[in-house]
Parts: sequence; C-alpha cells; structure tokens
Amino acid sequence: MKKLIIYGLLVFFVSMGGTLYYAVDMMGDDTINITTIAIASLILILAIGSSLKYTYQIKYEKAEGELYPESWDDIQKYDNDIPKIWGYSFLASIVFVLWYILIGYPTNSFSQIGQYNEEVLEYNEKWEKKWESIKDDKEALNKMGKSLFLNECAVCHGILADGLNGASRDLVYWGSEKHVEDVIINGSSGSYAMEMPAGMAMGEDAKAISAYVVSEFFEKKEITNEHLIPQGKELYASCAGCHGMDGNGIEGVAPSLRALTTSTLNTGRKGKIGIMPAFGRLNPIQKDALNTYIKNLK
Repeated sequence: MKKLIIYGLLVFFVSMGGTLYYAVDMMGDDTINITTIAIASLILILAIGSSLKYTYQIKYEKAEGELYPESWDDIQKYDNDIPKIWGYSFLASIVFVLWYILIGYPTNSFSQIGQYNEEVLEYNEKWEKKWESIKDDKEALNKMGKSLFLNECAVCHGILADGLNGASRDLVYWGSEKHVEDVIINGSSGSYAMEMPAGMAMGEDAKAISAYVVSEFFEKKEITNEHLIPQGKELYASCAGCHGMDGNGIEGVAPSLRALTTSTLNTGRKGKIGIMPAFGRLNPIQKDALNTYIKNLK
C-alpha cells in the first residue's frame, strides 16, 4: 500500500508541477484562474485517490456482493453500487463545468475573439455600404476585380492569368468558346456532387452548344461559329438538366454559366496542383468584381 501511495503522490506532484510551470505566468493574480487550478487539483486528487483505492482492492481484496445472473464468456459482474469516490468525482466535475461556464468565464462575457468578430462585421457592413453602387459601374468593378485577382489569385494562376505554363488553369482561355467545347467533349472535374462526364456531345454538336452558351450566357461574346447558334439552342436542352434553361445552374449540382467565377469561388475546385479552396472570406461584391474581371480577360 505504501508503494501505491508514493506512486500516487508522485503522479500528483508531477502533474501539478508541470501544469503550474506552464500556467503560472498566465495566472497572475486572476482569482478565476487560481480557483480553476485549485478545483482542478481537487479533481485530480479524487481521481488519483480512487485509482489507488481500487488498484489496492484488485490486488489484495476479494470481491463481494451478489452476482448478476447474466454472464459474458463465463464472466459475471457484481450487482454493487458505483464507487462513492467515483460518484463524487463525477459530480464535482459537473459542478466545476457549470461554475466555469456560468460564473468563472460566462459565455456572454467579454472576449477578444467576440470583439474581433464584431469589428469585422461592422467593417464589412461599412465596406459594402460604401461600394454598393459599384455593381452598376462595370469599369470600376473590373478595376476592383483586377486588384483582387493580383492579391488572391495570381499566386497560382499568374499575374497574366495564363496558368503559369500549365501549373494551374489558364483563365484567359477559360470561359472562351473553345474552352466550352473542350469541356463538353472531355468533361470536367470540380467540387460538385456530380462531375460533368465526357462525351456530352461531339463534333459539330459540341461546337453548336458552345457557340450558344457563349452567346447567351457570357459577357465576352467572341464567337466563331455564329451560324451554329440556333442548332446549339436546341441541343442545350441536354445541358439544362444541370445548368438550368436560364444558365444559372443548380446549387450543389452544377455551376452557373452566367457567373462561372463566382460559382467556383463559392465551392472551390479540384485543380492541377492541388485543391482550390472556397473563398468564403470574399463578400458578394468582391466575387462579382472578380467574375467581371476574369470574364473580360483577353
């Protein structure tokens, strides 16, 4: 028994010593921190005490009480109450948690994280109010998009948006008539539940659909197969099941053809050099600006 007591005391002092060594500078004269350490010490004492008590019983005492009739692999257990010291430790832990949340550090009290979040929300509201009118100014929106692109996107796509010689997606080519045709023929991987399979159309049909999509949904209407647009309009019905007849896409299924960049920023995308994350930190005006800039790249 002496060995167990010595072992328990050693565990206690090592645990508390290590805790105090790292926490003493943070505690200062804060009564909440001091009370927290004191209660934690009490719980640790109860835990070590109960461990020692039942380790001693397992080694030196014989179990007593009435056995349950059920057995598992010929092993039966006694119908005894839970150990009192275990029950007290459990109740003490519950009381400590309630005290810590309601009195020690109430969840509705001041916190630096809460203050930061409030300041960010306040700043974002001011920013959006200031730039709300930019939605109707395509030139200003394009300038904002360029600035955002150089800060957020150029590191992977290059300052010329050419994809750094194939390391990532060429955004000048992306969204062109030829690009749409390639996607129709070869399919596209992305971040949606259903990836677009290859072979949705081939040959002239693929050219016709791409010409219609660019003419109907894209701002950059550089079309080489204008004579195929009526044919593409009819064939687009096979695409509308995912992208919608209006080209606005279906959330979680397929992106909007009218705002490919915005859709990609919202969901992220599987790329050539890794996975492009979703840009949740950008607000709707910033995403619209990026969408405008990238759609007008030449």
